[in-house]
Amino acid sequence: MSDNQNPCLAASDILVYLDGELSEGRKAEMDRHLDECRLCGAAVEGVAGLEWREGFLRSTDALLARVRARTAAARRPAPRFRHAPRYLTLAATLVLGVGAAIFLTRPGPGEVLFQRNFEPYPSTRPIVRGGSVLLAMQQADVDPSATDGGSNALSLYEARDYRGALVALEDRLGRKPNDPTDRFYAGLCRLALGQVREATHDLEEVLRLGEKELHAPAEWYLALAGLRGENLAEARPHLERIAGAGGFYRDKARALLSELDRLEEGN
Repeated sequence: MSDNQNPCLAASDILVYLDGELSEGRKAEMDRHLDECRLCGAAVEGVAGLEWREGFLRSTDALLARVRARTAAARRPAPRFRHAPRYLTLAATLVLGVGAAIFLTRPGPGEVLFQRNFEPYPSTRPIVRGGSVLLAMQQADVDPSATDGGSNALSLYEARDYRGALVALEDRLGRKPNDPTDRFYAGLCRLALGQVREATHDLEEVLRLGEKELHAPAEWYLALAGLRGENLAEARPHLERIAGAGGFYRDKARALLSELDRLEEGN
């Protein structure tokens, strides 16, 4: 394929392709390119394995800016070979591939701390397994319809099928957007999937709704969201409040604050 007709995929193209947001014609065109271009195929495979994709575009954009600057400098003298621009394009593509590989294999310090400290919060609602739970709910005078969909969502959550759980939770939140428990678990699913901005919104909403039992865990996971988003300054005030208030997360928060102090000293 010629470079003009079928250029290599941009970082944004890769994300759109993986998200399935393409017309049939465009998808078929990209599929043909991926069949013939090993570099783009490897890039798509690598990005597909990421849970956290925020920052991928920022990383590749910064890398491309440096590549374009170097390419422009290399083009100033008259090219000695007829196909020199094509070689420069290939070199830029290879540099982008190397930069993307570095990004994929070397997580930032916040992501490293997140992975060390993230554990799914236990589910708080009964999981339906046969008729025994239903019978117990009837004996306790609990309306089974009040948990419709919630048990399935949390079953998926417990199985760490965060995408499936999030779909079920979003359906419930469409009907009851101020349910703090559904909002909390939706935030955790988003955080596990790397949707940091949306997870932060959900967890902040839990704090606003004022559910006392969920206040401390929501603040803890907000701190972890700051870490996963590589916004260490945003994580620190949450950790300081947790460390000062005591409770289950106090020691964890203090340990993380010490880690942040060491990172800042190293910089």
